[in-house]
Amino acid sequence: MYQSIDPFYAGNLKVSELHYIYVERSGREGGIPVIFLHGGPGSSTNPNQRRYFDPAVFDIILFDQRGCGKSTPAGSTDSNTTWDLVDDVNAIIEFFCIDEKVILFGGSWGSALALAYASKHSDKVRAMILRGIFLGSRPEVTWFTDGLEKFIPDASRKFRAGVEGSVVDHYWDLVNSPNIDVASSAAENWANYEAAAMAIGATNEIATQSSSSKSSVDLISRTLVHLHYLRSDCFLRENQLLDSASNINVDTVIVQGASDMICPPITAKKLAGVMPNSRLRLVEGAGHNAMGELLSGALVEELDLIASGIA
Repeated sequence: MYQSIDPFYAGNLKVSELHYIYVERSGREGGIPVIFLHGGPGSSTNPNQRRYFDPAVFDIILFDQRGCGKSTPAGSTDSNTTWDLVDDVNAIIEFFCIDEKVILFGGSWGSALALAYASKHSDKVRAMILRGIFLGSRPEVTWFTDGLEKFIPDASRKFRAGVEGSVVDHYWDLVNSPNIDVASSAAENWANYEAAAMAIGATNEIATQSSSSKSSVDLISRTLVHLHYLRSDCFLRENQLLDSASNINVDTVIVQGASDMICPPITAKKLAGVMPNSRLRLVEGAGHNAMGELLSGALVEELDLIASGIA
């Protein structure tokens, strides 16, 4: 990955009567514009994510999605849908007066958001790099909540303790509890289970951040937004992103960890199978963690290839 850099712009952009999103810009102003779409839903950006991009070439834009990270109000689920986020990408492009087509770089939930954006605004997209494909479907969510028991039995047992019926609905009720201790404990359990799932089968991976490094308020906010999307099927019709992908004629590279257990490779293969102008790069030994050595290296290589064809 490239060296650490600081943004030359950072601020909050008003995108609705309620929401202000944190937006930052680094690298070369007027360079090849690339918009980073973080995962989650409910996660946020961090400074290391600037390091995928050659700062001498790319005009690098990162933002925290509604209710996430430095965006306000934290954890808000009002006026917070996939299609609101699509509109926010347009607001960012307009705010920075970007006239040329952009590159979308999205992993996990960010890959779903990139596909949703391109399904509506492919005329504004030059290329996409998608990692750890997630299409927002209920079977994918059920796999994450119910399908990993044989791989992480202890984490799964703790995660599912007291659950009757839907895991997502169970945690939604707990995280919305007026009792801060109940809400905080539920958010921590969700985060720890996710961390355990991230670690399955991956080699050469950087350890994922533990929940203990985040405050209770941050964890609750993150988990609220995450569950809000999952319990609403990410505000997508059944197979909507897969169906619309066949009409997206944008050069797309799909970088997929072969050992990714959160977003298994089968979904990436399905997408590559229907999406014209796409190429699948399966990274052996890599899991879901985009900061792992193998995945990060592959992502940087693909970005440099795109840049060499544009510059």
